[in-house]
Amino acid sequence: MNNLPVVRSPWRIVILLLGFTFLYAPMLMLVIYSFNSSKLVTVWPAGQRAGMVSYCAMTR
Repeated sequence: MNNLPVVRSPWRIVILLLGFTFLYAPMLMLVIYSFNSSKLVTVWPAGQRAGMVSYCAMTR
């Protein structure tokens, strides 16, 4: 029924992982940087609780 050849390459797993990394890495970075309460991306506040304040306020 389906006469397409099946590609059996050892690189297919590597390509698949690179593709998923390309898709999911930006989403992971958004989650990580959402906890930064500073206006600058490269500067993180001394206390880690500063970023959680807005998330705690949303749950109330």
